[in-house]
Amino acid sequence: MTSISTPEERVAIWQASSRTIRNYLFPLGGAYQVAICRIGLFSYLYLHVYRAARTAGLGTETYYQNVNVAAYQAKSLVYLLFSTVPPSPSVLLAILVMAQVSTLCAIVGLATRPAMIVSVLSNIFLGAMLFSWEPLWSHPYNSGLLAGIGMMFGRAGDVFSLDAVLTRYLQGRRIRTDRATYRWPVLLGLFGTSAVYFGGFYAKWSTPEFTYTLSWAFSDNLRNSISLPWLIYGKPLPWQVEMLANNPWLWKLAALGHLLTQALPMLALFSMNRPFVRLAEGLVFIGGVCLLKEVMGFWNPEWIILAVSFVDWEYFLAAAGLELRLVGPEAPVTGIAWILSFGAAFMLSNLIVIGVRYDDRGSSILYPFSSMNFYSNVAATRPYSDHHHYPFAYGELTLHYRDGSSQNYNCYPAIAKGFATAFSNGTPVEEKLRVQAGEIVAARNTIASAHGAVIDDCSHSLRASDVVALDQYTSIRDIPPYPERVQFVPGQKALIGRWEYNGDRFISAAGQVKLDGMATAILVSSSGLDVDQYEILLANDPWKNYRIGPYIEAKGRWTGTKFTVDSDFATSLPVGWYPVVIRVHEKGGRSYDFSGGVMYR
Repeated sequence: MTSISTPEERVAIWQASSRTIRNYLFPLGGAYQVAICRIGLFSYLYLHVYRAARTAGLGTETYYQNVNVAAYQAKSLVYLLFSTVPPSPSVLLAILVMAQVSTLCAIVGLATRPAMIVSVLSNIFLGAMLFSWEPLWSHPYNSGLLAGIGMMFGRAGDVFSLDAVLTRYLQGRRIRTDRATYRWPVLLGLFGTSAVYFGGFYAKWSTPEFTYTLSWAFSDNLRNSISLPWLIYGKPLPWQVEMLANNPWLWKLAALGHLLTQALPMLALFSMNRPFVRLAEGLVFIGGVCLLKEVMGFWNPEWIILAVSFVDWEYFLAAAGLELRLVGPEAPVTGIAWILSFGAAFMLSNLIVIGVRYDDRGSSILYPFSSMNFYSNVAATRPYSDHHHYPFAYGELTLHYRDGSSQNYNCYPAIAKGFATAFSNGTPVEEKLRVQAGEIVAARNTIASAHGAVIDDCSHSLRASDVVALDQYTSIRDIPPYPERVQFVPGQKALIGRWEYNGDRFISAAGQVKLDGMATAILVSSSGLDVDQYEILLANDPWKNYRIGPYIEAKGRWTGTKFTVDSDFATSLPVGWYPVVIRVHEKGGRSYDFSGGVMYR
């Protein structure tokens, strides 16, 4: 083996390596590439993020009536500016206008560089605002917002822009495009676009315990994961999902393929000089978008626009016979140290959040930086080599009508939010009660805002007229083990809150399980109820037991609204997790079961 011994050889290798890296990051040309990426990215931000904020009613006087203001958990730029109190409708309207104008300017290339920065920051604010009513967030906008952060400081308006037209006809000159500063914003934008997929791959491979196994693929996980959206929506499983869910070898093979589709797009960062390889990785990205729709019903067609950064536009346009002239003389690259520092900070921030699975903490303010751990936990029960039932914790909203019928609002936007608070033990009981009561108020306001019209739910039409009561639940529903038919089997559920038309009555009760010395205590609080007495019941570990049977009556003593669990009773229970049910008996004879946290034995 030949060793490098002389200082001159080491210097030569360092210089060669530096030159290779510099040529890769800062090649000459690329003005058309970055301009097309700019148009695509900011079109995405306008069509997906801005329009979503507009559709949600941000900036209107009624927006705050349809969200649970008590559950406000500000994130990102919203947290920096409005950490404790939500911004007023007029502030939201101003940011909406700012996002609209700046994003349109970025698309057409008018005052391109400041417009890009303002557009990205204002859209991040809007995206964060949409998810400021829950501990974490869904991930429809993260790819585009992260790509925007990567690109927003780049020089992207030298061609295909009004800036270029105005410079040519008002100042009588062309903008110089013989530059080596166009690739790095494309690279960082490509990284941001790919980060959501790569983070999902890493989260599924690493597992919450950092075991780095393929349990996500070689278990019942995919069978349960692909069935859940359709079951939640109340829709029958499509034929392709039915086929996968009833063939173990097929769902495991599909799981491995899914991991590959999430890992591969990031490799495009190393294929910038290989146009066809990079294009193939972009087609994998688009394929993943389409497969999410076909298999899980998640359809974000706007994501396809983000594939613009996977195409070497200058190579293919030149191959098509279009002459893309560089306007010289060659301009030197300036600010390389700043560019490298910004790029390294941006990429490392993403990778650290992904690598440590930061979102597993249960809350975060770092939006849109995310560990992308959606559907990454193994949706199966150990041991993974066997087939077991799968318990799924979620929420339900049921509308009761004057004629005695009832319907579930399967796609109620906030259905996935309240159950986490109700199950938690770390939140003080009075705070839990405030959030739970706010959830049912928001639900009632949402139904009322339909003004008696028909609501288009995921799987059916929902009447918003003649509603006499609303029940919002935490629920644990089971998917039966293979080879039983995939369906939701009722497990356990209890109320978060209830609204009754008679008297416009809102009722709620909350519980907090905590240690009181050596004993377990359950603190109870309620609102709107004419309480005669409370009763504490336990559900028999629905995460372990399929079909839990009747509730277990807890033994212990009451001191005011604190129930101390009898130690002998507690030790008699098998090790497990026991959802607490607070049965509230009213003086008029009615009783209601509310969710009160989870007791661990």
